[in-house]
Amino acid sequence: MVWSNFSNVISGNVCSTIQQGHFSIVVESIAPSPAPVSPTPSGGEKKNNSKVWIIVGSVLGGLALLVLLVFLVLWLQKYKRRKKMQHMERAADVGEALRMTSVGNTRAPAAMVTRTQPLLENEYVP
Repeated sequence: MVWSNFSNVISGNVCSTIQQGHFSIVVESIAPSPAPVSPTPSGGEKKNNSKVWIIVGSVLGGLALLVLLVFLVLWLQKYKRRKKMQHMERAADVGEALRMTSVGNTRAPAAMVTRTQPLLENEYVP
């Protein structure tokens, strides 16, 4: 280790020397030294891992809830359709019975009399 003498202090932190090389200046300081940085304890890793599981659980729970909601909506639509059909069947049973007529291979209800008689356009006289 070579000691150098510094002279000619130019300003508060600049000095000049006649030797060439790398120099360091050591100054006594009264400031407290910074605390050493310790590696992350294993508890921090568990916290991050639990946060990941909370997020994954929330996403999966939300998707399950969404699927249940879709099934509920579909079931309600089917239920309403079934109730409407039952209501129409009850109304048909209460109403007037129509005579059934065969049309080809199909049986269809037929009315006895039509309410409005058709008129040709040229027969209309006011």
